[in-house]
Amino acid sequence: MFHRRLTQAVRPLMRTARPLPPSPSKMRIESAMQSRLSSTSPPSPHGSFYKSFGRPITKVLLIAMLTYQLIYLGWVKLEVDETKAIRNAEIRELEDKVKELQGKTGS
Repeated sequence: MFHRRLTQAVRPLMRTARPLPPSPSKMRIESAMQSRLSSTSPPSPHGSFYKSFGRPITKVLLIAMLTYQLIYLGWVKLEVDETKAIRNAEIRELEDKVKELQGKTGS
């Protein structure tokens, strides 16, 4: 109910509302952009290179970093698995020695 009354009260105001004039800072920014765009100086070779090839270079670098990280993580996993296997083999050898020594002293 309140929402309907509020909408009815605001609707006439919305019809008569005028847009605000642009702020002085916005006007300065727009005029600076227009003067910059209207200037006839040739574009910088560096700027035009990165404007043309910036996205592809970035894409290639990101894919290369992702590939490196995946290969690195795979390598680390293989090293951890190898270390665990060596450690478990050593533990088995030591346990066998302990059983052998316990068998000799027990009999």
